[in-house]
Amino acid sequence: MKKIIYTCLFLLAGSQVKSQTSVTVSMGSGYANQVWYSLKNNVSTFQSRDSWDIQISDNAFSASIRVNSGAGAQLFDLLNADTLAWNSIDTSGMMAIYDRDTTWEESAFNYGNTGHPDYGWGYYTGGGNLFGKKIFVIKLVDGTYKKIWIKSLLVGNTYTIRMANLNGSNDTTFQLIKSDYAGKSFFYYDLRNMQVVDPEPPADDWDLTFTKYSAEVAPGVYYPVTGVLANFEVSVAEASGVDVNTVNYSDYPMQTDIATIGYDWKTFNMQTFQYEIEDSLVYWVLGRDSVIYRIEFTSFSGSSSGDFDFDVTVVNPTGINSFNQNINALDVYPNPVNQNATIMLMLSQAQSASMQLIAMDGRIMYQNQFDLTKGMNVIPFQRNNYAAGIYFLQIKAGKQVITKKILLN
Repeated sequence: MKKIIYTCLFLLAGSQVKSQTSVTVSMGSGYANQVWYSLKNNVSTFQSRDSWDIQISDNAFSASIRVNSGAGAQLFDLLNADTLAWNSIDTSGMMAIYDRDTTWEESAFNYGNTGHPDYGWGYYTGGGNLFGKKIFVIKLVDGTYKKIWIKSLLVGNTYTIRMANLNGSNDTTFQLIKSDYAGKSFFYYDLRNMQVVDPEPPADDWDLTFTKYSAEVAPGVYYPVTGVLANFEVSVAEASGVDVNTVNYSDYPMQTDIATIGYDWKTFNMQTFQYEIEDSLVYWVLGRDSVIYRIEFTSFSGSSSGDFDFDVTVVNPTGINSFNQNINALDVYPNPVNQNATIMLMLSQAQSASMQLIAMDGRIMYQNQFDLTKGMNVIPFQRNNYAAGIYFLQIKAGKQVITKKILLN
């Protein structure tokens, strides 16, 4: 059964009904804005969606540069053209490449990477330094085509980027420094006007972003969609085809896929010309504050006003550890990890536990059962097997699933 959605217009509304908050987040007419939303504060921050061309991860372990495909920007691979081709690029046969909609780390600029030390646009050479190995063509939000070369990322902090018109004119080199935006998940750059755009709240002050982006709607097929993506360190569980009045969140493991909510919770009815939402669909979001929130969408207006209407309920106000019935304690030492990680796990009711090490792109790098006869288990990190960066250690004990972030130096 579907809920028929009718158009309404609010910028941000909130009304408390017992523990439930009814919220409207608006992208505006024509999806004009990108919105960052905090579940903890029930606050939205927005910025014109076409104000930037590239998005840079502020994480010191990240080499991700994403493209504003939702506003029309697009990146093209020049059949692996190396940097010696800067003065004479060949655009014949260039291929459109896209950001992954499963993880923030797999960006279009990382296309074709084979894992550490190959990051797609560049190679890691030690000391936190990457140097560019290929040239791309980028179509900016205004439709202008440029050639672009990510020349380097030094000490995980300072990007040097070169850009010019396809004919070589307006050749310019500039730097972007991550530490200037400490505490953010991302900062943004307008390549048309050569200026930083910094609309995003601090990382701990948003959980979800409402935006347009390119999604892989079929294998190898990307299409612009409007939906919801999750911030770093925010996990989401989905329950579909259920009785939303009785469903239990502990039966649904949290996922690190940034598009677990995504765009496909709504469909467009070609007979009524209204968007519809299943009345048997609910999400739980483990926010940046370690609190679990239940989200149930109630309506979507489409491009007329760009309104998302949903109900938010706090499930465990004291944080995630309040529902740990099986896992009494979980720790990883050291973290960040240089070679070996020691996992310390204490169980209460569960008779068995398993662990998985998951890369940012969702790949399972390692999995095993815990030896419950001892309190510590060791994951051997070997540099030829694991690239430096962020991983997720997922522990399952009974119906309980706990995920802990690990940084590998």
